Amino acid sequence: MTKFVISLLLLGFGLLPAEETAIGLVTKSSGRVNYRKYSSTELVPVLPKGSELFDNDFIQTGPDGFTKYVYLDDGSTIKITADTEIYVSGTVKGSAINKLVKIDNGILKFEVSPQRSTEFRIVTPTSVASVKGTVFWLKCNRNAGDQFFGFDGVVRIVNNTSRQSIQLGTNTVVVSLPTGELTVRPLKADDLKVLPEIDGETPGSGTFENEIRLDFQNEDGDVKQLIIKYQ
Repeated sequence: MTKFVISLLLLGFGLLPAEETAIGLVTKSSGRVNYRKYSSTELVPVLPKGSELFDNDFIQTGPDGFTKYVYLDDGSTIKITADTEIYVSGTVKGSAINKLVKIDNGILKFEVSPQRSTEFRIVTPTSVASVKGTVFWLKCNRNAGDQFFGFDGVVRIVNNTSRQSIQLGTNTVVVSLPTGELTVRPLKADDLKVLPEIDGETPGSGTFENEIRLDFQNEDGDVKQLIIKYQ
């Protein structure tokens, strides 16, 4: 049913003014979830399944809140856990969407489809992440900084203070601090304890291994993967 609704919305791309074009669709919502549409100053305590999302909409989950939404061009999925605040942003480019998620605080899971002709950026008070297609988690604290947990694919992360950049790869953790420090290390089982179980799944279940995978691309665009196994 969800796919059918998304297909109908995609057919409507370009028929409405840009500011009234939906860019996302809520596919699951439970608990306390506050929502403010871009054109309103009112924060309403409800965001039901099936709600359309627009550029610069605001979502805030409470202690028991959870929301999942998809972008309408490629199905990229964002899962928003409890006590999280984000702005959902995106600009329509033909039949695609340049995506931007602004996070002030909280924990999210990203399942991003390959971004071939568009960009997907994540902005926090500490970091900016550029995503081409991957699965990863982000734990953002406006005062303490960010932790990125990589499960598949590659994310390029830039620290806002030092402007240093680093790559989040498969089974790695990147820590970005307000002081400018930016580090990467192997993902271990204990790291998953800070991530909540959501949507019926345990973080990393079925995918966690003691290895790091790094992708390298040459001038011809060929990609090779280096796998480093560790104890």
